[in-house]
Amino acid sequence: QALADTGAPPPALLSIQNGVGNEEILAQAIAAPVLAGSITTPVSGEGPGIIRVDKPRYGLGLAAWRPPGPSALFDDVCALMQMAGFAVTPFADAQAMKWTKLLMNMLGNATCAILDEPPEVVFADSRMVDVEIAAWREALAVMHAAGIAAIDLDKYPFAKLAPLIRYAPAALIRPVLKGQIGGARGGKMPSLHIDLHGNKGRSEVSWLNGAVVAKGKEVGVPVPVNGVLAATVLDLVDDPAARSGWKGNHDRLWQAVRSAQGK
Repeated sequence: QALADTGAPPPALLSIQNGVGNEEILAQAIAAPVLAGSITTPVSGEGPGIIRVDKPRYGLGLAAWRPPGPSALFDDVCALMQMAGFAVTPFADAQAMKWTKLLMNMLGNATCAILDEPPEVVFADSRMVDVEIAAWREALAVMHAAGIAAIDLDKYPFAKLAPLIRYAPAALIRPVLKGQIGGARGGKMPSLHIDLHGNKGRSEVSWLNGAVVAKGKEVGVPVPVNGVLAATVLDLVDDPAARSGWKGNHDRLWQAVRSAQGK
């Protein structure tokens, strides 16, 4: 808003925030072309202004948001990022790129924040893995209803995995997720946990699981699991004293999810 108030909008805005919804906010706030970006480089924030690259992969997906489609400006931004050392992949569908990145960011995020446990501990419980699978399946059902495709992003083949995640028996998916989660997170806590237990007073869960809830309402797809995860994280942001009652309490989270599902 401060930028809009100057009356001198920039030639373009690039959004690389996690989750879904930021591009719409930017497009409403300022009259400039908006580009969507998705970074797949694992990083850790070690302090104000200090970021550590955990794995030296510099993948960056870029897509035009407004106006959509090819343009000289979009090509220039891609070239600029290439010169800066990013491995840029342009995508024709910004929604597909952002929602696929949302799938990546969701995994093991809200559950670890709620339970105050690292991913390898959470995923050792098959019930919690089933919660993750159910949340993913809801997100994929919402994407399907909205006409948004899962795509291959960096080295993650979600276009191929999406049908398997939606329809394969959970017993086949569980060991794959259990084997991958520790390496995928690089030994660090997920972002929702860092924000919640760092007492930042805010959470990006509204742009992750909360975005699934909002889009589910829009397209008429029930998303009870994502609803529980988003609401619980936000409740714990507002009520720090309640966090101890959820810490390590897999039974409580399992029952909350089952109740929301009507089971």
